[in-house]
Amino acid sequence: MSHSILKTHGICNLSIIPVRANPTDEAEIVTQLLFGDYITVIEKGSPWIKIKNNADGYEGWIDFKQLTYIDQTEFDKGTSNGNCYVVKQPSIQVSSTNGLQTIFFGSVLPFFNENNFKIGNTNYEVLTQLTIAKLQPYEYAQFYINTPYLWGGKSLHGIDCSALIQNTFKPTQFSIPRDASMQVYGGELIHWKDRKVNDLVFFKSKSGNVTHVGILVTKNTIIHAHGKVRIDKIDEKGIWNNDLEWYSHLTYCTKRF
Repeated sequence: MSHSILKTHGICNLSIIPVRANPTDEAEIVTQLLFGDYITVIEKGSPWIKIKNNADGYEGWIDFKQLTYIDQTEFDKGTSNGNCYVVKQPSIQVSSTNGLQTIFFGSVLPFFNENNFKIGNTNYEVLTQLTIAKLQPYEYAQFYINTPYLWGGKSLHGIDCSALIQNTFKPTQFSIPRDASMQVYGGELIHWKDRKVNDLVFFKSKSGNVTHVGILVTKNTIIHAHGKVRIDKIDEKGIWNNDLEWYSHLTYCTKRF
């Protein structure tokens, strides 16, 4: 095993890295790392290592070959450094000695300075003009319209309901947990009649567990990932799916973050 993978920290320098429930290619993807995510190695191995995402504490298994390894000093500098840029547009292109890469909304460019940034010993240049517009979370969520639903997904290639929420709050520097079942414990409980744009609505399954979440686009419409990212009508009972002509999800509560 090489010296680099004996290090206990790393950073994602690929567009997406799948994080699996178990150390096998056949295991379910529970989440994904986006470019610029810092991680801690919990359990070393080859070809699988168990990691924890510094941004949200989520744990899982990744292929050790997909990670760029850094030491504790660089990890501490990177995770405490305020001079980073969160990508605020659907995608951008960057260039380095590794070649061209397309990275997605919500990715982080560490040690960012005048269209340049650095990961480990690699210098990167941003080739896309970066937006300076600051949108509201529900507006960022609309970048994902028609993105297919993917359990564990976090990108424009596929996303699940809770990642849609986590990603769209990321440019505001407001950290939200990864899963709807955890997100529901945060925020301020809001009466339905007092709801506003950007409020999160949580939904329960038949067993009574919170399994779904969306964000209000207007007081009567919601954007969420169900088959694909879509905007549907909503009332106090739940989400009305006009295509299927039924309530696809039943309302549990409304929260403001």
